[in-house]
Amino acid sequence: MNQIIKKAALAIPPIKRRFDDLENLRAEYERTRVENIRLSQELEKHSAESAYYSCDLINNNFMHFNGSDRVTMCCEPLRIPETPLGATGRETIESFILMRAAALLEGRLQAKQRNEYRIYSQACLRCKQYKQQRWYPEDLISFINFSMSPTQCDARCIYCSYPMKKKEDLKSASVIEGYKRIFNAVAYAKDNGLLTQNVTYQVSSGEITIHPYKDWIMDIVGNSKANIFTNCFRYDERIEANLAANPSSLINLSIDAGTRETWFKIKGRDNFPVVKENLARYRRAGNNFGQITLKYIILPGINDNRADYEALSILMKDLGVRELLISRDIKYLYNAPSEYTEKLIRAAGELLYTLRGAGLRGNLVRGYSQPDRDAIEAVANGILASGRGA
Repeated sequence: MNQIIKKAALAIPPIKRRFDDLENLRAEYERTRVENIRLSQELEKHSAESAYYSCDLINNNFMHFNGSDRVTMCCEPLRIPETPLGATGRETIESFILMRAAALLEGRLQAKQRNEYRIYSQACLRCKQYKQQRWYPEDLISFINFSMSPTQCDARCIYCSYPMKKKEDLKSASVIEGYKRIFNAVAYAKDNGLLTQNVTYQVSSGEITIHPYKDWIMDIVGNSKANIFTNCFRYDERIEANLAANPSSLINLSIDAGTRETWFKIKGRDNFPVVKENLARYRRAGNNFGQITLKYIILPGINDNRADYEALSILMKDLGVRELLISRDIKYLYNAPSEYTEKLIRAAGELLYTLRGAGLRGNLVRGYSQPDRDAIEAVANGILASGRGA
């Protein structure tokens, strides 16, 4: 009877195309799995102490769940290495481990390989973080990033291009199946000792406080170390519980403003006083001053002004936040016009100067090249030397 139903279903063109796609995906998965076993064996022939090309994420065994059908090794806006989720947690984890082994091997053999032989590290060659040095790779998975989509967020950040959906869109059978496969993969890794003892969970799938699978996600995180990305529009007791239970956990807010007017301009919501109060509540609920992380995505012509910089410095002191993560719009990470880069460097230098003048620190996060960092430091030091910031 099942064969009769299958034959009838395959007579319908859309179903037939979907069936063929799945069969091709299974065949590609098996081909990749076999090839990766060979590459993994080859990797063992090379010394772990020799210099080769890699990055912190590949080296530290960073596992990134992107979308609801695949797992990758990073979150750069490039054609990054990825592998489809398997039907079981074991399939997904084995596929991921072998993919990473292949990426490590390609980093070691890079000088001997032509580009067409590079399966997983092709996009890595363009990445600012991919470099040659002596690496000591972590055997176990040390970092899991829950950045699934489709997802939800009630902010309307002007720089965000992440696909946001209505709640009912996340209840479809395909999305639920994708999320289940992700959680089954993590459960398999945990049950089989494939996670480091101090594994970090990053929760960055839209806005966690309104995510329909929030409890599912937070049950996995439990009291483990967590980096929880939130817009702080509302206070959440499950986030509070994790901060209270683990002093290494933190929340991360892309604040991007110091004034109510600029916050509204960037976030599309006039609720900055509420956000500041929720930050203060999280601070009181936590174990130490380092559990609130603020990030400032510099948007030239929008939030690069002294009023925002100075107001933010005051807020940071009130919250006990000693360091600001200075970031940039990833849309222009690899294709920024020279004029845009000049404005960005000037703005970052002025922000760095303002923070230092207030006794605070600025940390230029991934995305700024070493020449960028040198130029930003030169701007900050130039303002100090000229006395123009007084």
